[in-house]
Amino acid sequence: MLVGIAIGQLFPSVRPLISADLVLLVLVPGLIFDAAFDLEWPAVRGLLPALLGLAIPGVVVSAVVVAFALNLGVGLPLGLAFVVGAITAATDPVAVVATLARLRMPHRLRALIEGESLFNDGTGLALVAIAVRAITSDLSTADAAGSFVLGIATSAAIGLPVGIAGAWLVRLGRTAALGFVISVIYIYAAFGLASSLSLSGVLVTVVAAMTMGHMLRATWGDAVITRDIDRAWAVIAFALSAVAFLAMGAVIELGSLATSLGAIAIGIVAVVAARAAIVYIPFLIFARSVPVGWAHVLFWSGLRGAIAFAAVLALPRDFPQRQLLQDISLGIVLFTLVVNGTTAPLVIRAAIPERTEDNRGEY
Repeated sequence: MLVGIAIGQLFPSVRPLISADLVLLVLVPGLIFDAAFDLEWPAVRGLLPALLGLAIPGVVVSAVVVAFALNLGVGLPLGLAFVVGAITAATDPVAVVATLARLRMPHRLRALIEGESLFNDGTGLALVAIAVRAITSDLSTADAAGSFVLGIATSAAIGLPVGIAGAWLVRLGRTAALGFVISVIYIYAAFGLASSLSLSGVLVTVVAAMTMGHMLRATWGDAVITRDIDRAWAVIAFALSAVAFLAMGAVIELGSLATSLGAIAIGIVAVVAARAAIVYIPFLIFARSVPVGWAHVLFWSGLRGAIAFAAVLALPRDFPQRQLLQDISLGIVLFTLVVNGTTAPLVIRAAIPERTEDNRGEY
């Protein structure tokens, strides 16, 4: 991302080449599929209440806190402030997950952090779409809430049969190479079709990828092929992630960000405060049996990244105060990536003693 920032300052002509379609239709589907395909359902099943709480109420709470903070702090109209809150509500804990894997930390904690990111990516983008519609049309609050809930439920429900059909198609390939090619074509087609039908392509992809991975790992022969497919996707996802953060850096205009430092600072404080409330309040009430270190790591995993970037680019060109909203959103993203991302190993080592997997699969 820092290299991208340097490129953007030296060659500003590259910025118009980076579009919302490039990010949403090329980069995001692959990144989402790789993470969800690797996420095992048995690990997610026991964490589902926590994941749904973080992905739905948690996203809404974060958006509301940021909206009121920007409205009260810099006088940004509440509707526009809520758009910023929705854009920055979804987390992208790429640095935290990578550190957890490298340090061989608890498997369930990794599943919780990665699962939260996958689910709230979909709900976050859905919330952005509703917030933008509320500004550009006469959509009422009740209608917006109904559309948000219905869109999420429908997208998640459709993802299940999409995943079952995808697993069946991959099995027809009979080899890892052909299965990988089928999975690439299929998931990009499914994402594009879901998006064209005004559904959440991210949620459809998350549920479909998890279903495909679970079904393909169910038998030994498929599990061997699935392992090779997963390794191939990991390489693709690494490349997509590099391109995504390079593009994000190139789009950032440091001069423009400098003119909005006050609003960015308020947004950062609001994002951090909302993250603390979302993580620690439920932890104190419901999770007394969970190590407190897990809460610290979950709190610090609230980085913002590719999904927020895609949402910023997707704002209509004639959207009110678009440049200011973009500056605040990208400023928040930049702060979380630089501060949380670079200090993630220190926080994780301090919060959780390094452990290896035991016979119970807890670590």
